[in-house]
Amino acid sequence: MAKQEINWLAVIAVVAIGYFVLVGNPFAKDPAAPDAPTAAVCGVEDVSLTPKLTRLGKAGTSLSTATYNYYVITDNIGAVSAATATTVPTNKDLTIMLGENSTTYYTKVVSVNTGCSDPYFLSAKLALADSSLNTKYLENSDGSVNVASTSEEALGTGETFETTVHFKAGADTYFGNPDSSCENVAVCEYDKTYIVSCKGDDPVPVPGAFSYTNSTYDGSNAFGIPKSADGEKVSFNLEIVTSSSNDPIPTAQPKITLYDCDIDKDEDSLEIIEGIEDEDLNSISLQAQTLEVHIT
Repeated sequence: MAKQEINWLAVIAVVAIGYFVLVGNPFAKDPAAPDAPTAAVCGVEDVSLTPKLTRLGKAGTSLSTATYNYYVITDNIGAVSAATATTVPTNKDLTIMLGENSTTYYTKVVSVNTGCSDPYFLSAKLALADSSLNTKYLENSDGSVNVASTSEEALGTGETFETTVHFKAGADTYFGNPDSSCENVAVCEYDKTYIVSCKGDDPVPVPGAFSYTNSTYDGSNAFGIPKSADGEKVSFNLEIVTSSSNDPIPTAQPKITLYDCDIDKDEDSLEIIEGIEDEDLNSISLQAQTLEVHIT
């Protein structure tokens, strides 16, 4: 009788093993389903986006030509003419450069979520760069304006000239992108035979985009300077130290280049660049201006 019972136990064991092999573990949990792709809350995947660009300070000025295109960085959608709509996704925030290729208006970067509105119109104001910066001058040590021939600064060997440079953008124009935390930069170039240094209060590396006016100049110093917005007068300090052995001569006067900063993108990584040059050291300054220091 015991032998017969053992055989039944063996049969039961074989049946159980076969069930687990053929059917699977009845106590096991079903595998978790993979996460579904993120979808727009409203159920709309794509909408049409069109920027409506105007000039900052000039509400009625429409910037709708291809000159002021926009660039959708998200998903590398790319460049689109200003007056043209483009299809964008609704399930994410979009990073967009407005006025991306303009040579007269500063670029503005915005983060946008269309909120499933179709079509979606994006309103923004772009700042016009001052193309002439008519008001720019430096003071002589007696407070007069430094002017060629008629009002120059008298300097001899081994002297230090401390002065202030003033400039301002015109009404409703700007020098330096007001929609960026970037800093304007000035570079003072000089002939090291006659000038030891020409520098400001906020030294920075000489930008790679800078080049000397001619072979006479072989020294340079760079420094940060303020932005000017809508007729605002700004200033920065300048210190010039002359050589201890050679008097300055009129043919080698120090020259100051004022670079207005802007926004661009790295063409490889699409990262935003803010400053006066891009990743390849090309200038992104829109309206660089020069000012000569007249010494006698």
